[in-house]
Amino acid sequence: MILTYRIPVNDIANQLGNLKTANIVVIGAIMMTKNIVTEEVIMNALRKILKENLIPINMLAYNKGKDFINSELIIE
Repeated sequence: MILTYRIPVNDIANQLGNLKTANIVVIGAIMMTKNIVTEEVIMNALRKILKENLIPINMLAYNKGKDFINSELIIE
């Protein structure tokens, strides 16, 4: 079965003030629906690939994606 979720990632990223974080919002949302890897792996990857000054906004974007799933969707 294929599930489709409508997540306003661009709106969420714009609310954070950085549209480039939209992809990280998606990762946060995906992690709430399918726990593919641990959160520690995600956070370590962000720390490894991002400049230090970009880590806080991207971690916030990740959490906003998770929060959206928690607050807007019922996962069966």
